[in-house]
Amino acid sequence: FRADAENYILMFDDVTERKRREQTQLESERRMAQLADEIGYIIWRIDDEGSIESASRAGSQSLGYEAPDLVGRSLFDLLHPDDRLAAMISCENVINGGKELERELRVRHKGGQCRCIRAVISPAWDAKGAIAGAVIEGQDVTEQKRAESALRESEERYRTILDAAQIGIVLIDVQTHQIVEA
Repeated sequence: FRADAENYILMFDDVTERKRREQTQLESERRMAQLADEIGYIIWRIDDEGSIESASRAGSQSLGYEAPDLVGRSLFDLLHPDDRLAAMISCENVINGGKELERELRVRHKGGQCRCIRAVISPAWDAKGAIAGAVIEGQDVTEQKRAESALRESEERYRTILDAAQIGIVLIDVQTHQIVEA
């Protein structure tokens, strides 16, 4: 602009719709974070290098961390060393291929022990609609895996005892009086 100019041209862009979309997105993200905290889900958003951009509070605490402590850390540094390469490949496939996948991950608790996480890895989109990373949503299934293992071991011991018995053993259903196993 010149001070002696007689004519001025002013140009404006109406950003009302963009601001409304941004506000709607922020509100949606806040509600999702609240829901994730209420159900205790582990939710991490990572960039295309695997750096954690955001983490759910409850999910982080279940692993002994506060959510802000995880932001900026590499997801892969939290994983069991034997799982890192496969997890890197999975995340790369999701980011490059745009399709979600399921995977079990062993994540190190802050105290050092490993927790088994059943996770869904999905693409994370930026405001322009391009894939900008991944979202990992998971649930700690460590206790479930332990219970399944204990049940398998118990069934194996039972089968070994039955197979090794030198006397006849018959299992009868007490309600139906039917032979269950002989």
